[in-house]
Amino acid sequence: MRGETLQTNSIQRKRWIAALLWAYCAALATVSLWPVGPTSPLAATTTRCAVNNALHVPAYAGLTVLWALHLGAGSAAGFGRRVFVLAKACGMALVFGGLVEWLQNTVPHRAGTWNDMALNAAGVLAAGLMVAFLCRRGVQRGATES
Repeated sequence: MRGETLQTNSIQRKRWIAALLWAYCAALATVSLWPVGPTSPLAATTTRCAVNNALHVPAYAGLTVLWALHLGAGSAAGFGRRVFVLAKACGMALVFGGLVEWLQNTVPHRAGTWNDMALNAAGVLAAGLMVAFLCRRGVQRGATES
């Protein structure tokens, strides 16, 4: 009976992570692809403010963490498998960022730039290193507790 409860909780957790990931992707794409013009409510925050550039790093760091959770970076068995899953999560976040930057060129008053892509990559790298550190620390802690 206990095993069934744990399995049900694990399935529910995976579903919540997947739902959160896709909602986050939708929100990030919506904000990134929203047409910005002189009369847009987003104009003050996206065209003349340096805050826009600063938001790329945490936004894509969050996306990378969600991809890592979704793909199971923390629960993958073996160091090589964890590295592969984490690299896949980073790659998915970078591809998403590249796609959004490319699509911005089709939106009025928006333009995808290499600078924005570099900021996206910085967020992905920061999150990747953080997740790798936490996974490694969890492995070490588990080995010392056994």
